[in-house]
Amino acid sequence: MQSIFDLGLPGMEFNGPRIVIIGGVAAGATAAARARRQDETARITLIERGPYVSFANCGLPYRVSGDIQKRSSLVLQTPEGFFSRYRVDVRLNTEATAIDREARVVELTTTEEDGTVEQHELPYDALILAQGGSPIMPPIEGLDGPQVFRMWTIPDMDGVHSRIEQAAPESALVVGGGFIGLETAEAFIKRGLSTTVVEATPTLMPPADTEFGLRIAQSLRASGAQVITGLTVTRLAYDTETGRGTAHLSDGREIPADIVLVAAGVRPNTELAQSAGLEIGPSGGLVVNEELRTADPAILAAGDMIEVRRRVDGRRVRVPLAGPANRQGRIAAINAVGGSARYVGALGSSVFKVMEDTFAMTGLSEKAAREAGFDTGTMVVHRGSHAGYYPGATTLSLKLVYNKADHRLLGAQAFGAEGVEKRIDVAATALAGKLTLDDIAELDLSYAPPYSSANDPLNMAAFAALNDLSGYSPAISATELPVARATMLDVRTYGESSKDPVDGAVGIPLDELRMRMDELQKDARILVLSRDGYESHIATRQLKLAGFEKATYIAGGMLSLKNYRK
Repeated sequence: MQSIFDLGLPGMEFNGPRIVIIGGVAAGATAAARARRQDETARITLIERGPYVSFANCGLPYRVSGDIQKRSSLVLQTPEGFFSRYRVDVRLNTEATAIDREARVVELTTTEEDGTVEQHELPYDALILAQGGSPIMPPIEGLDGPQVFRMWTIPDMDGVHSRIEQAAPESALVVGGGFIGLETAEAFIKRGLSTTVVEATPTLMPPADTEFGLRIAQSLRASGAQVITGLTVTRLAYDTETGRGTAHLSDGREIPADIVLVAAGVRPNTELAQSAGLEIGPSGGLVVNEELRTADPAILAAGDMIEVRRRVDGRRVRVPLAGPANRQGRIAAINAVGGSARYVGALGSSVFKVMEDTFAMTGLSEKAAREAGFDTGTMVVHRGSHAGYYPGATTLSLKLVYNKADHRLLGAQAFGAEGVEKRIDVAATALAGKLTLDDIAELDLSYAPPYSSANDPLNMAAFAALNDLSGYSPAISATELPVARATMLDVRTYGESSKDPVDGAVGIPLDELRMRMDELQKDARILVLSRDGYESHIATRQLKLAGFEKATYIAGGMLSLKNYRK
């Protein structure tokens, strides 16, 4: 196959390094554009095995839902556009089948529109692998049925969209409760389908802590969806005459499934790299150094197929997210043309919309921090998204994860209707700067009543965590309950406690506590409960000053407890 660089077109004298990029979309397309901005003489060729070189894969579910009206909006760049703006030779429907590292040649197979197949070779001075990942297809009987889809490429999206339009399904099943599965579940709900989500782990969004997975499930259920966790789909059946499908679960249950979306995880596409003798790490991703070079200095890699350094603790992990992939593509391109840029690692910052709510996280979850060996502490607060006296404030739930020894922030998670991503982005910046709780408590964040409170929820969470660490106002997580031989003191108002009573609790409203402390034993372990944790903090201080040394409040109060009661 002849290269555009050999056509002798005016203004095209490319006598610089031969840069070959395998894979488009986020990392590969970014690398191609950046390489051209670095070097006008480079011969840049981008190989893509699919029919699209650059598209917004994160936007696919929103086209199915109807939020994105124009399909063309998802196509970010075409081969013609790449050539016109960047003078990049894009070869679609072309698969790299082998790498000859000694000769620095890539073997390619191109499938033409008429079905003919052509095999050829392409030499390189620097090779960038950006082959991404592929959806995991679990061992489910009937997975090859006409009602079964995945959501990974534009043709995948087209298939789901056409199925809804033409087959008129009544029910939808989503296998997998991660980002893609949950975003597509929302799309199905918006399209009026009776939707069920099945996740094999105990809660949705497995990277998050349990309470947030439960909150996400609550949002879906409130929109009419069914959420089933801790079970798997064992068999799918489809009746071609009626157009109706059925899913069989591991507990013997059967649920309707006229259309099925499988989103059970992502595996890195490392087959080509492995066949070339490049090292694969324990996470399953391709091993690269800080310059994103593989064991072969002439071969770099970026995106979902590589393992990277987790910035919080240095562990090598895979972070299949678009943001890191774009930055890695940029750095790989700089180094491919002779630069020495370094990739410092990923925090795993992410956000997604679940109906009218938002969930976001950055850094380590509580469970990840404990697995990493930190002396892990947590603090949960439920605060207004902005000043309570300004109309429209909603409850924002925020969790900080930190190292008790040095107070360093390790991660954060948040859930709510507004202001979620703002707080997590600040937390991500704090993680990058290795800030402590003490630093976060003193952050000078912007404030006006429509946007926040004088003390932002991040400040308040840090205050509460420091109060706990110092013993000034000790707190216990809702996950640590129940506690043996402890007295539960409910300081909510009579109205609050009557609507949601706690069996066995001693009810003394906060404003009556000073006058009724004689109803409590000073040497008893007292767990103080309020609506959201703030009033119980005040009550704990009153008890401490009155000599109740074993008083502790429940962080997050009843709002946190209710997460574990659903």
